[in-house]
Amino acid sequence: MRIMIGKIGEWFDRRLQLAAPIREVAEHPVPRNTASWFYVFGSAALTVFLLQLVTGILLALMFIRAMHGWGSNFMVAIVLIHMAQVFLFGAHKYPRELTWIVGVFLLLMTLGMAFTGQIMRFDQDAYWGLGIGASIASRVPIIGPAVVKLMLGGPIIAGATLSRFFALHVFVIPGMLIAFVGLHLLMVIKLGINEWPMPGRIVKRATYEAEYLGRPGSPIRQSSRLRPNQITFSCGFTLCFHSFRHRLKHRSFSSSHL
Repeated sequence: MRIMIGKIGEWFDRRLQLAAPIREVAEHPVPRNTASWFYVFGSAALTVFLLQLVTGILLALMFIRAMHGWGSNFMVAIVLIHMAQVFLFGAHKYPRELTWIVGVFLLLMTLGMAFTGQIMRFDQDAYWGLGIGASIASRVPIIGPAVVKLMLGGPIIAGATLSRFFALHVFVIPGMLIAFVGLHLLMVIKLGINEWPMPGRIVKRATYEAEYLGRPGSPIRQSSRLRPNQITFSCGFTLCFHSFRHRLKHRSFSSSHL
């Protein structure tokens, strides 16, 4: 069986040439002190994002809204924690300013996904939440009324509004998220992972790259071997637990009102 899998893998690798880039990423050296729980929030955000993609696709085929909804809450919280950790560790400074800017856009798109996803339910919470959002947008000078009309697809909240938010939630924002996540990961691999902040250690642009590459490090596959797996399992288990608990609570509430 292993021989057959190996031959299949070799067949694909001869045509896709992916083994060398994957091996290069796995052997990419990172500072040894990054093997810490403080550095798991980026992996956790990526894990929940992938879970959201899977549950979002399955949501078009079966009713699993609880897991998708809890995943949205988790993703917003984890991305906010990741942004705070990056800022406190000084990872937004040279040479990773663009990585930070892309991360800010990812945060805004995550919030946009959460808001448009709430509208997809099209219940009372969605209606009044959209009303508040439209009211805020209408306060923008000059372009406020045009923005509201663009959001709602007309003067009131109606079917055209749902169609527009469906397109945003399913096509536009996810496409942008996938592109920006890929760009973000590429820059993390190319520029490396920031070290622990140390008192008195001043970052000098002229000598930073030589000092960073000159410090002892370990391959990223070793420094991140255990904790991302743990955080992946924890995120998946917690999402399943909360969605199952929500389903049981909903069933008990429905039974008590029969």
